[in-house]
Amino acid sequence: MNKNLIIFIILLIDFTICDAHNITVNQLHFQYNPQEDGYFVGANSSDVLEGTLTIPSEYGGKPVVGIGFYEDNVAFTFKSQGNISNVTIPESIKYIGENAFDGCIGLTSLTIPNQVQLIGNSAFNDCTNLKSMVIEGSNVYIDDYSFWDCESLEEISVLGSVSQVGIGAFHNCKRLQRVNIEDLESWCRIKFEVAESNPLMFAKHLILNGKEIKYLSIPDNITAIGAFVFIGCDELTDINFHNGITHIGKYAFNSCDNIRSLNLPPKLVSIEEGTFQGCSRLTDIYIPKSVKYIDDSAFEGCMSIVGIDIPSSVTRIGQNAFSSCGSLRSITIPSSISSIESSTFYACANLEDVQIPNSIKEIGDYAFSNCYDLVRIDIPNSVTSIGKYVFKDCKKLTKIVLPNNLDIINDGAFQLCYALSEVIIPTTVTHIGCKAFWACGQLGSIDIPDSVESIGDGAFQETSLLDLTIPNSVNTIGKEAFSGCRNLKSITLGNGLEHIENYAFEYCFDLEKITVLFQTPIQISSSVFSTYNKSTLYVAKGSKQLFEKEEPWCFFRNIEEYERTIAVTLISLNPSYVEENAGEQIQINATILPEDASNKTLAWSSSDEQVAIVDENGIVSLIKEGTATITASATDGSGVSARCTVVVTGHSGIDAILADKNTYVKIFSLSGVLVYEGQYAEAKLVPDYYIVVCDDKSMKVKVE
Repeated sequence: MNKNLIIFIILLIDFTICDAHNITVNQLHFQYNPQEDGYFVGANSSDVLEGTLTIPSEYGGKPVVGIGFYEDNVAFTFKSQGNISNVTIPESIKYIGENAFDGCIGLTSLTIPNQVQLIGNSAFNDCTNLKSMVIEGSNVYIDDYSFWDCESLEEISVLGSVSQVGIGAFHNCKRLQRVNIEDLESWCRIKFEVAESNPLMFAKHLILNGKEIKYLSIPDNITAIGAFVFIGCDELTDINFHNGITHIGKYAFNSCDNIRSLNLPPKLVSIEEGTFQGCSRLTDIYIPKSVKYIDDSAFEGCMSIVGIDIPSSVTRIGQNAFSSCGSLRSITIPSSISSIESSTFYACANLEDVQIPNSIKEIGDYAFSNCYDLVRIDIPNSVTSIGKYVFKDCKKLTKIVLPNNLDIINDGAFQLCYALSEVIIPTTVTHIGCKAFWACGQLGSIDIPDSVESIGDGAFQETSLLDLTIPNSVNTIGKEAFSGCRNLKSITLGNGLEHIENYAFEYCFDLEKITVLFQTPIQISSSVFSTYNKSTLYVAKGSKQLFEKEEPWCFFRNIEEYERTIAVTLISLNPSYVEENAGEQIQINATILPEDASNKTLAWSSSDEQVAIVDENGIVSLIKEGTATITASATDGSGVSARCTVVVTGHSGIDAILADKNTYVKIFSLSGVLVYEGQYAEAKLVPDYYIVVCDDKSMKVKVE
């Protein structure tokens, strides 16, 4: 806390609790404060003062140092003395206390003299006709709400200096036109608590020694520019930052509409919250490699920025950092960033190209929402979380491949992406959120993987889906999940379903075929479907009567049975990896699940039959050195397959095992028939597989 502020607080407490008696002279009340060795002056609220109020500089031979005091919980101030038209404050005054002139609507001008150190809380609140004010003192502390609702205030002149300005000090001073200062360095050092602490927020024009600041050169002694210091300087066009500047406070140049370019200083550590927010004509900016982070809303509303180079030193880009940068066309996010935070690029309407590095793990809510020109974006597999409404209203987005480690497609993630026609959902996703693909009018098909357990309310509402299969893993379909899919003709509902919420398939007027894989009807509302008179309900053989007795399933005019088929869900191979010499044969055994699959026939194939071949029983013959992949595929249309990698390391012919050509051998066919006995050099063999026996050892070889 500011040292002076601590002193002021202590003094104000002393003013309240001092034991000195209250003296009344000509409607003015005086209270002695021994700590200040002077008097505080005020008036009783029952007294009516008119005209010019002249505060005396001394009383009883002691200086009058303060305006306003409390005695026995009674305030002695000039609050609501609306008939006071002018006040003269002497040089002896150090403290203008809380509510000192609150509601003095007759005041039109004010001069704060040299010795004043504190203008207290709400001191001039609601002085609605005050038009001008001069501050002559040095290091003046202006407390919270000091000039709140001084709605006629037009001009402020700071001839001395101000140390700190409290919350809402100039709230609703909307007629302010100019702030006059004589010392730019002291202005840069002011601590403004919030935006409405700085009169520039309304005045827009900062006048230095009679000349409006358009070209700003930061003084050499300033290494840190305070928060809100130049907020709203409309006429500011250029800024010269000297190389010693390390800090620029939050909102320091907020809404400086005429700044065109920025060359930030080389030692700057960060770009703070809202620092350049609303600089609508800013087109070019250089960010030095010293910058570690770009905070929330740093460049929000900089509508003229076309491109920006973010250095690799930056480790964080905050929420809304580039939100509403309507002209931004491309952005490359450095690999030093681990997350894209909420609304970072929200409403960047012209954004076409975004490069997301493999370092990104999370993309926050609304991060790219309303990026109307974004046609495609590649999301790396490093991303494990995508927030709500992250691509909402990206009207030109046509294709999205979701990352392999994604667990949830969040609410509204692709809502109103009218052009989106292709979506690839990985097998890691367990939940599709509410309105995730709502109103994606060009989305004609979707492959929901069997990892998905629930589909949220309105998830695919008003899409153009033609055929839909809900996998067996799904247990819940939310309210209106597929409502308004007017092109939908066929639905297959998996056997894992437990809940189908109201209106799930309402207004699917072209729905002709509904196939349910569950054996007994589940409880649903009649509002789930709208086509009981048109659609045919297909149920498993032997379950028709159950559905005919259960509402609302019995409302379907046509209910037919089908032969139940059980698809292959898993194939596993043993072994799944083989490394052997050429000439060998390997048996690969396949396990097929479920065990009661309707069609267990497999199709075997080799990726390279020059290296290895496989027959219909999974027997692999190794031909020559190399690598091949053996694939076993289900033939029931399920698309399930499994692979075995085969590495052939060398040739195992006779030449490879017999260095001495005169070795005595016995050679048999694979059927066990002796085809040669004698010295190997004399053997005449046709290309085939043989069993060679020598030195009481045997080996199968291939002769080419």
